[in-house]
Amino acid sequence: MRSRFLAAWIGVWISAACGGGSGKGVSHIGAGGGSVMTGLAGAGGGSGGTAGSGTAGTGGSGSCQVANISAADGHTCVVLTTGSVRCWGRNDSGQIGNGAAMDLSPPDGRNVLTGARGVGTSIANTCAVTTAGGVRCWGGHLSGVLGLGDSMMDQLRPPTNDVLTGAQSMAVGENHACALMMTGALRCWGNNFRGQLGDGTFTNRTTPVEVLQNVQAVAAGDQHTCALMSSGGVRCWGSFEYDQLGRQPGPQASSVLFGDPVPPEVDTVTDVQAVSCGGRHTCIVTTAGGLRCWGDNQEGQLGDPTVTARVAPPDIDTLTDVKAVAAGGLFTCALMNSGAVRCWGDNINGQLGDGTTTRRATIGPDILSGAQGISAGSLHACAVMTTGSVRCWGYNGNGRLGIGFAMPMSTVPTADLQGLDGVCP
Repeated sequence: MRSRFLAAWIGVWISAACGGGSGKGVSHIGAGGGSVMTGLAGAGGGSGGTAGSGTAGTGGSGSCQVANISAADGHTCVVLTTGSVRCWGRNDSGQIGNGAAMDLSPPDGRNVLTGARGVGTSIANTCAVTTAGGVRCWGGHLSGVLGLGDSMMDQLRPPTNDVLTGAQSMAVGENHACALMMTGALRCWGNNFRGQLGDGTFTNRTTPVEVLQNVQAVAAGDQHTCALMSSGGVRCWGSFEYDQLGRQPGPQASSVLFGDPVPPEVDTVTDVQAVSCGGRHTCIVTTAGGLRCWGDNQEGQLGDPTVTARVAPPDIDTLTDVKAVAAGGLFTCALMNSGAVRCWGDNINGQLGDGTTTRRATIGPDILSGAQGISAGSLHACAVMTTGSVRCWGYNGNGRLGIGFAMPMSTVPTADLQGLDGVCP
């Protein structure tokens, strides 16, 4: 198994989004990846976005508060307690869903979709799970990630028809997506260059294919996917270029593509309550509240505290008393049971939120208190506060922090974002 170290790409995260050599984060809710909300069924990766269920805040009568958040490469989306979706930041492929192709920041208070319970973001697209269990994706069409069959058109607004029905949550990788069905089945589609769909092939899929059963949560990174099984074990597949699968590749793996297209039959690690995939690494929270990460460690994103890659999950917790984890591009953030947020790893754009741009291979200090949800993208992160407000930090390219375009970055969490609260329309 090869571990390759590249310079951080300044540039995507879903659910999130684990995986690719670029170190980009994709959003997974429950990533992707990276987004993790208290109350969601499972936690997804920081590099890819995950769309799930649950509520992260309770508002007064007639008020809007944020219930779900997903940070990706250039844009960020939230679901309000009313089920409305609002997005801001990069919009060159229509990933914000407002019908335009122009970047937007700060949030303008307009809803792009209603009736949602979760949202996941990636480099050029966004997906939402509706309260009825439908899946809808919009933005860039690359590799069939929208799940719309042979359609080659970018979708500047959310479609009116569901790609799938009967879904409870999902995770969005760099250019692939996976939906967890009410039955516990997992269905994936989109790019499959590294076998990240888990269907035993390296063939892109423009419509969902079933790949696994007995799943309770899913996380997706750049080019790898992890499932939290109903047994409490974790199984990962796709790219193993940076050891992010936490295991040796199987017999159908390609040493040329550095991908394993088959989910393993045996759990890589057990007693897990949440999993998150970063750009090149994977993290879990154990049922006892311990944090353990493996994969690439070029920027100290494992927090162990070295810069040496790990090919397998460690036996000892890196951090304890952890409620949730969001693995970003080349950094990681943890939400503590106390409501504090702590980050470590790459910090070239202030994505650790500690007031510096200095890389940290050790667990960082508390940068926030009173948080109940976190999401990590490629170069920025966001938290949902117990008040239902949102605060973000890190790189502000395309206005992804929601504070306009003037500031290139924020090395500390912003004030509460505007355009996300007040009286609901």
